[in-house]
Amino acid sequence: MAVARAKRGMPDDWRSVPMPRGVARLPRTNGGIPITYTVAWSSETGPEAREDPLLRGFVPAGTLALFHSGAQGQGTPKLAVSDVARTRRVVMAGLCQACGQKLPGRSASPWRQHPRWLCDLRNQGQEIQIGLRRVPLIVDGWTCEPCLAYALRVCPGLVTKAAATGGDGLRLLRVRDAEGVATIEAVEGLDDHVVGWVKIAPTSFEIFTPDEFLALIG
Repeated sequence: MAVARAKRGMPDDWRSVPMPRGVARLPRTNGGIPITYTVAWSSETGPEAREDPLLRGFVPAGTLALFHSGAQGQGTPKLAVSDVARTRRVVMAGLCQACGQKLPGRSASPWRQHPRWLCDLRNQGQEIQIGLRRVPLIVDGWTCEPCLAYALRVCPGLVTKAAATGGDGLRLLRVRDAEGVATIEAVEGLDDHVVGWVKIAPTSFEIFTPDEFLALIG
């Protein structure tokens, strides 16, 4: 099935696209649009610095991470903004960034039996040197196959980019091995530098177009 084509906003027929079970469990806007796991909420405002248990053993002991006050689900969703702490959790705990559910397969790489999927939407072209190679460096987290297939048909950002490039400019990566890369940032209102994002540097992967992905999963 080909990726939907749309100029902007949700495709006109998005309500007719079957929702995966994980998406169907998500909260919705008043218009019925699913609010994905990593979306920030208006109550999540002031920056806070504290240790993130998920980063133990990944960063030096005592390193603080960025969180925001407030709570997921409180206030109104900021659909174009990702919460930094939940985005880190997606990477470190192996969750789907859309539905928030645990990905299949083992927690640690390599993922031979159950490769993971990335959509290189926001930082296409960013790279990092890993050993003797330069590899992509991606801030968008993992997405499970059902949610990725659904998003390719309804998500305004994905649909618009696929339409603008004929699908060739939107890269989907099937990842079998990867490294996490923590960003250390100075944040206004905090005295200490903190870990913000944990980006993904895939070291063993294949690249698919949206249509190739949809054909692969049937």
